[in-house]
Amino acid sequence: QTEIAAMQLAANNPSGAAYSLEKGLSSQPGYLRAQALMAETEFRLGENAKAEKRAREIVAQHPKLAVGYTLLGGMAQARGQTAAAIDAYRRAHDVEPSTGTLLSLYLALATQDGGRPAQQLAEQWLKTRPRDLAVQKALANGYARQGNFAAAQTGYEAALKLNPDDADVLNNLANVHLRLKNPVAAVKSAELALAKAPGNAVIIDTLGWALFQSGQNDRALQLLRDARLRQPGNPDTRYHLAAVLAQTGRKNEAKEELEAALKMGNNFERAAEADKLLKTLR
Repeated sequence: QTEIAAMQLAANNPSGAAYSLEKGLSSQPGYLRAQALMAETEFRLGENAKAEKRAREIVAQHPKLAVGYTLLGGMAQARGQTAAAIDAYRRAHDVEPSTGTLLSLYLALATQDGGRPAQQLAEQWLKTRPRDLAVQKALANGYARQGNFAAAQTGYEAALKLNPDDADVLNNLANVHLRLKNPVAAVKSAELALAKAPGNAVIIDTLGWALFQSGQNDRALQLLRDARLRQPGNPDTRYHLAAVLAQTGRKNEAKEELEAALKMGNNFERAAEADKLLKTLR
């Protein structure tokens, strides 16, 4: 019943999961995995007090395991109680240090003090566990979010030494190369990423944009049209396509793409640039 419940929860069917777990717990009331899933299920159903009570009971019964603290951390974070979430995740990591407990704590800390506490946590972890790919990727992503692109490049390159076939890392590295004004390296990384994940619209977009930055407008246009067809709801892709269209004299098409991108909201990365380009085409 517990595995069925886990699948139901993953399929966003908390009511079904609750029914399965009640059946399982009636015969095995102390089964930890079922109790933990039930706490998560109750929280998903909006039964917050019941969920938290169950999580605290798990902590009381299993104080040397991370699971109860992790549940409490997730509940606090969902309610916007960052300090409580950090405290719970820290206790989880203290009693049971692992990649999973570290990443939960890292993500909670990433919003604090410009992300520096999260960085320090991950850097310290990697000193003794340099082959932890998940933490290496998280740290590199954090550097990129903060605009520390040189450190992000180093982090992504370290991750690729552990797994050269990681398309997401290759794509992220390509974007970092673009930020560092190295479009030739960006094209190379994006080509490798696309070879690992053919048909991925995000990577096609990255490669198209990198080609445009390196002056290869024809292939850039071909790829960005493809990315736009695959993912028409991505405003960054539509801005990228518009920039190439404008550069190659297709101003009406460029205007249509920019207007569509800006209608999706002005919170996408290139919104200010899209608005500026649109004004030049009117």
